[in-house]
Amino acid sequence: MARSFVIVRAAFALPMAALFLAACAQAQQADAEKLSPAKIAQQWLAKPREAIAGGSFGSTGSSFPHDDPKLHTTSFSTTNCSLEDLWNEYARKCGSQRKYQAKVLENESGKTKNGSYILMERPTGGLKRTETIFSFRAERYSVSVTLRAGAGEKEVRGTLVVILH
Repeated sequence: MARSFVIVRAAFALPMAALFLAACAQAQQADAEKLSPAKIAQQWLAKPREAIAGGSFGSTGSSFPHDDPKLHTTSFSTTNCSLEDLWNEYARKCGSQRKYQAKVLENESGKTKNGSYILMERPTGGLKRTETIFSFRAERYSVSVTLRAGAGEKEVRGTLVVILH
């Protein structure tokens, strides 16, 4: 009788293990679908708190190689908000407490409960800001945003890159 109990128990355990593994695989697939680089890019594309009247926003997104499930880039241009607005928004998203200052170049790194970040500004020879790079690394993905003033400082151009780990 003890022997038949072990056989019945083993016969019951194998299908249960298979069901458990299948459920884990489905959960991982659903989690991966939720964490797509294109969706993260959409969350990170800064939305101005107050849009400038008559402003515009345009972007082009792509994955390389085509449909790569772990890499997404977006190039954008906007007259919907100022460089200061976008700079402050990306600093906040990274976890920095810094605020945009027109005549001050920032370089900072730090850690938050959500990840680590680097904020770096690239100067010209005359110590004017040419572009700002915001890099953020979470546990399962990294985001890098480059901002630069466009024509006449009324336009802001940027590139956003998302990489899943």
